[in-house]
Amino acid sequence: MYIIAGLYGRQRLKTPKGSQTRPTSSRLRESLFNICRQSIEGAKFLDIFAGSGAMGLEALSRGADSATFIEYHKDAVQCIESNIQLLNVKGQCQILRGDVFTKLQLLNTQEMKFDIIYADPPYRTLAPHSSHYFSAEIVHWLDKHLLLVDGGILFIEEAFRSEPQLENLQTLQLKDSRRMGEAVLQQYILTPETNILKTEL
Repeated sequence: MYIIAGLYGRQRLKTPKGSQTRPTSSRLRESLFNICRQSIEGAKFLDIFAGSGAMGLEALSRGADSATFIEYHKDAVQCIESNIQLLNVKGQCQILRGDVFTKLQLLNTQEMKFDIIYADPPYRTLAPHSSHYFSAEIVHWLDKHLLLVDGGILFIEEAFRSEPQLENLQTLQLKDSRRMGEAVLQQYILTPETNILKTEL
């Protein structure tokens, strides 16, 4: 695993051992940052189910202002900490360890806003107390809580044919969905119009 491009390009990163996390492919990372290349400079980036932290650190390498990481597993958190130290970017990073929805609610309570949010939940895995996969629950939660700025982008990675199929979203709009091997990368946007709609509800 390594940083693909930018200030820290080709820098190798540590990855968690075991099967609790799944590294995002270089192809998908490259595609994601090509999509948001006009938005990455100075951005606040949120990396959900962060694993090694590669996505957030790639964002910093390409010009993002800050990266916040949400991760449950202790070994992965330690890996993120090591990679942050390796790149000497501690001042630009925040790590939140624990249940993803608890930490998202914390950010919401703090009225945090992000330009880009990326979520890579376990493939085909039901969220606790839900009949929906984590990927769909994340989209539903973010649709109801404005953690994105106007024009902000949400990326969701899920296994092919298991990606969210959601209707009646209030604030988010599905802009693009593309298959990459066994994965699908969905892109949602928050527009000023949907933001206004949400505040009126």
